[in-house]
Amino acid sequence: MPSNKLQKRIPRKSKSKIGAKKLRVALVADWLVTVGGSEKVLLELHKLYPKAPIYTTIYNPDTLPEFKDARVITSFLQNMPGAARRHQLYVPLMPLAIGRFDLGDYDLVISSSNTIGHGVKVGPEAVHICYCHTPVRWAYAPEVDNLNDRLPLGPLARVIESYFKWWSKRKARGVTQFIANSQFVRARIKKAFGRDAVVIHPPVEVGKIPLQVDKDDYYLMAGRLVGYKKPEVVVEAFNQLGLPLHIVGTGPMLKDLKSMAGPKIKFTGFLHATELSREYRCAKALVFAALEDFGMVPVEAMAAGTPVIGYGAGGLLETVTDGLNGILFPKQRAVSVIRAVKRFRQTQFDPEQIRQHAKQFDAKVFRRKIKALIRRVYKANNSNKK
Repeated sequence: MPSNKLQKRIPRKSKSKIGAKKLRVALVADWLVTVGGSEKVLLELHKLYPKAPIYTTIYNPDTLPEFKDARVITSFLQNMPGAARRHQLYVPLMPLAIGRFDLGDYDLVISSSNTIGHGVKVGPEAVHICYCHTPVRWAYAPEVDNLNDRLPLGPLARVIESYFKWWSKRKARGVTQFIANSQFVRARIKKAFGRDAVVIHPPVEVGKIPLQVDKDDYYLMAGRLVGYKKPEVVVEAFNQLGLPLHIVGTGPMLKDLKSMAGPKIKFTGFLHATELSREYRCAKALVFAALEDFGMVPVEAMAAGTPVIGYGAGGLLETVTDGLNGILFPKQRAVSVIRAVKRFRQTQFDPEQIRQHAKQFDAKVFRRKIKALIRRVYKANNSNKK
């Protein structure tokens, strides 16, 4: 675990060039405890600015070896009991934790945020670019992702939701430029914060996932097993269909899902990238029932030439076209999934065409767009001050 020395020392400044000036750069994350979309975006930012320190509330280096060469500076929450394993317990304290970082000496601050990262304190002359995965979902869209499903807080959850809405909207005023991971999230940022955003889709390592034309005889569901992703809907549908389904991932719903699953449903648990890539390549289709902000898992499956059977809403509408690279269903219900699977079995798909479609979301595209935006925003900000 990161030591107290790491938290207390003043890091040397990272310098990066834009134009003739060497910039002092810092990166910010809500927390770093598991691999997800937010962490993958941060990793790309770390590759762009490898010497920039990363400020975050809680860090678990055991589960994120990708950041072993990074200088990670944590908050006081790092020393709380069980913080690295159960960070959700400390979410109510995170606005305080992120607010105690003072990044006043940096010229450029880039945050990767879905909860509190955009609330970090920066200097009056600094440029703060926030890559926003979503305004905190359980505060602004509790019908999709309810706080009580994460923490059993009862009526107190409403108080915390209200506070987070007030706090996050106020802190959003200090961001120079928002980046949204999808048009869906861009609209959510506009509604929540009253701010516009530029859309840059998150990075997917398409080149690291080989294409496979010949598929095995099973379907795939992959991701965290949490309520808003609706894994029980998929399990119920495949129980009725009697078709083989592989479920990759872990989460609080794992035990209940296993208890309801039929004999043709296989749970693999967590898989590392190479093993997950094989699942993507071999599956007949990825089944995706979540209302996602963007949805990197479907793009990863498409990189392998695997079509997607997914809920036709949210970010998925920006990656899946019905009949071209997948089948969309209208409701998060087992009967909708069943109908979609039956229609899928009567539809022909071209794996090479599906992979070609996925390439527009490749990490190389992300890096090119993000570098261009950072340069443009920084120069425009400085021009306005002259």
